[in-house]
Amino acid sequence: MTRVAALLRVSTVRQARNHRDDEETLPVQRESVRRFVASRDGWNLVREYAEEGVSAWSNSSEERDILQEVLTDAKAHQFDVLVLFKYERLSRQSFEYPMLLYQLRRLGIRTWTVKDDADGRELRVDSQTDKVLRFFEGWAAENESYNTSVRVTAKMRHMAERGIWTGGKVPYGFRFRHGHRADELPLELDPEEAPMVRLMFQWYAAEGLGSNRVAARLNESGFRQRNGNPWSDGSVRQVLRNPMMAGRPAYGRTYQDPLTHRHLHRRAGDTEVILAPEIIEPWAIVPWDLWEGVQRRMSSYNRPSEPVDDLSVRHSRSEASGHLLSGLLVCGACGGKITGGYSMPTHRCADGTVSQYRYERYVCRNQTGGRPCSGQRSYGGRKVDDTVLEAVRGMLTRINADEVFDMVRQRVLQDNWQKTSRVELARRREERARKVYREWTSRLNAFLSGQESLYSERYLAERVKESEGELEAASAQLAEAEERSASEGTKAERLEAFFKEAPTFWQRFMAAELLERKRLLRQLLAKIVVSREGVEMHWKVDLDQLSGTAGAGDVEWREGYGWVASS
Repeated sequence: MTRVAALLRVSTVRQARNHRDDEETLPVQRESVRRFVASRDGWNLVREYAEEGVSAWSNSSEERDILQEVLTDAKAHQFDVLVLFKYERLSRQSFEYPMLLYQLRRLGIRTWTVKDDADGRELRVDSQTDKVLRFFEGWAAENESYNTSVRVTAKMRHMAERGIWTGGKVPYGFRFRHGHRADELPLELDPEEAPMVRLMFQWYAAEGLGSNRVAARLNESGFRQRNGNPWSDGSVRQVLRNPMMAGRPAYGRTYQDPLTHRHLHRRAGDTEVILAPEIIEPWAIVPWDLWEGVQRRMSSYNRPSEPVDDLSVRHSRSEASGHLLSGLLVCGACGGKITGGYSMPTHRCADGTVSQYRYERYVCRNQTGGRPCSGQRSYGGRKVDDTVLEAVRGMLTRINADEVFDMVRQRVLQDNWQKTSRVELARRREERARKVYREWTSRLNAFLSGQESLYSERYLAERVKESEGELEAASAQLAEAEERSASEGTKAERLEAFFKEAPTFWQRFMAAELLERKRLLRQLLAKIVVSREGVEMHWKVDLDQLSGTAGAGDVEWREGYGWVASS
C-alpha cells in the first residue's frame, strides 16, 4: 500500500470556498486529486493539506505554515507520495520550486501532478535534464504570476480612473447590493453604519476630538465595529482616511512594504492614489470639503510648523499641555519621556484656614508607570524652564562670536567628511557584492547547461539567493549614504543665514504666547535630556524655518548646562 498525501492551494479565500466549475477553486482541486488517487492501484489517500488564500509567489516556503507542515511530515515518513493538482501549486518561485522537489526526493517522497498531463505526471529531479526542466517550470510559473499581477494592476487602475469601484472589502458605512443590474451601483449606504460615519466626522472636525477620543465615545455609547470588536484609534482613522466616505472610490491607498511585508497607508494626495474623477452622490456620506478638511488636520498632527485652519484644532498632547517643554524632555537615567504634571500641596494657616498651591512639575513617565528608572522622579517646572530658557538666550546672544561659529562649522565639516567616507566604503561593498553575485549566477547557469561542477544545484541556488540579498542590502546602504552626503553638502554656508536671524528669533520668542513659544523652541531643539546634574540640550537648528531658505535642512550639536537658580 502506497501512502499518499495531497497538497491543495488557492491564492484567495474566495477560491477556497467557491464551488464553481473552475480549476482555481479548492473544491475542484480536491475532487480531481481524489479521483486521480483512486485510479492508481495500491494508492491510499491518508492526508490532505489545504492552503486557503496563500500566494506561492509573494510568500516563500518558510512563510507558508501548511507547506512547512508537509515537509515536517515528510521527514517523519508519514507518506510516500505527494500529489499536487498542478505543479505550480507547490511554488511559483523559480529557484524555490526545484529545490522543494529535490528536498522531497531526498526524503524518499515522490511528487506527482494531476492536471499537467492526461494521465498525471511525476515531477522527477534525478537526471540533469529533469533538473533543467524543473527549473524552467518554476521560472514559467513565476513569470506567469508576475504578468498576472501586472495585468490585474493595470485593469484596476483603469477602472479606478473611470470612477468604478474595484471591489475588495466593502468599506464601513456601505453594504453590497445583492441582485443589482450591470448598470446599477454595486454598493449602497448601510442604514446603521452610515450615521456612525457622520458622527465620527462631526466629533473629529466640529468638536475637535482626536481619533482616540472618538473611539472611546463610540465604545461608551455601545457602538461596535462590523466584526463586533470595540473601536480603536486605528479603526477610526481608517474610516476618516477613506475618500469613499465622501463619494469618491480610490485605488492604491495601501501598499506592501518590501522589507517588512506590512500593508501601509499612503497619505492623502499621494500621486500613487487614484481617485474617482467625480463624486458619486449616492455614496457621499459626508461632503467632500469636510473630508478634505479632516485630512488636513490629520496631516498636521504633531507638525506644529505647518499652517493650520479652523479644522486643525490643536490636538497634539505636547501643544495642548500648559507646560512649555512638553514633548521635548527625556530622562537621562532611563531614556523615557518626561511629561508635564502638577503637585497640589496644602498649607494650614495660623487662623485655621487651609490654602492650596499648584506647582508645575516634570515627571519621568517610566517611574509613574512602575518601570525601572534610577533617576530622579520629578523636577520643578520653573527650575527646568528657567535653565532651558537661559541656555537658549545664551546660545542666541553669543551666536555671533567667531569662536562659536568656527566650533559648529568644524563639526559640520567633520560630519561631511565622515559621510563622504561612508559613501566610499558603501560603494566598495556594493562592488564586491555585485562581483560575488555575478560569479555565483555564472556558475549556476553553467551547471544548468550541463557543465561539470564541484557544487550541487541546491548549493549553487542557495549561494545565488544569498549573494543577491547581500547585493540588495549593499545597494540600499550605498543609496542611503549618497543621499545623506548630498543633503549635508552646504550646511556650513547655510549656518551663517541662521546666525543673522538669531536676535530676531529671541525677540519673537519673548513676545509670543505659550503655543507660539513651543513651536519656536522646536525649531531649535530636537530634545532635552534631564538629570540630577542639569540638562543636555540637543540643538537641531531648522534652517528652513529660521532663514527662510527652502531645502536648507538643519544643523545639529549638543551642549550640557547645570541648573540655574529659579526666580
